[in-house]
Order: sequence, then C-alpha cells, then structure tokens
Amino acid sequence: MFSSYTVLSLVNDRLQDLGKENMFEITGKNVASKLRILTKEQRIIAEKLINDVLYEALVGSFTRNSRLSLHLTDTLLQWCIHIMVLNL
Repeated sequence: MFSSYTVLSLVNDRLQDLGKENMFEITGKNVASKLRILTKEQRIIAEKLINDVLYEALVGSFTRNSRLSLHLTDTLLQWCIHIMVLNL
C-alpha cells in the first residue's frame, strides 16, 4: 500500500506535467490558430499540404537539400505539391 505522502507526491507530479507543453504541442496550437483564420477553401488546401509534407517526411523523402514547390494546376485553385530533392 502507498502512504498518503507518496500518493500526494504522485498526484503533484502528474499535475505539474499537465501544465508542461512540448514543442510539438506548441507548434500544433500555432498551426491551429493560423488555420482558424483561413477561409474554408484555403484551410482545406493548407491541411492537405501539411499532411502531404508529413507523409513525405514519414516515408523518408526529405534530405537537407529538399525544397517544397507549390504550383497552380488549374483555374479551380487545386494545388499540388512537389518535393524537389537537390543533390548539391
């Protein structure tokens, strides 16, 4: 059985951890605040591009010389993303 002091210490540690944010949570809040001010169409496009970038990173497509290039593909404002890996 745990002593009252041990339980209170564990609860205190847990409560302190809840107040700490790591860099990923802070970045997520930053991105979310920017997405909120976009029009619905722009938000949908931005979310797609963010997910495309994360996918390419997960499958290992990026190098230090990778660059992102956005191109307008047609008059319906559908964007595509190209990962350009430059071997400099």
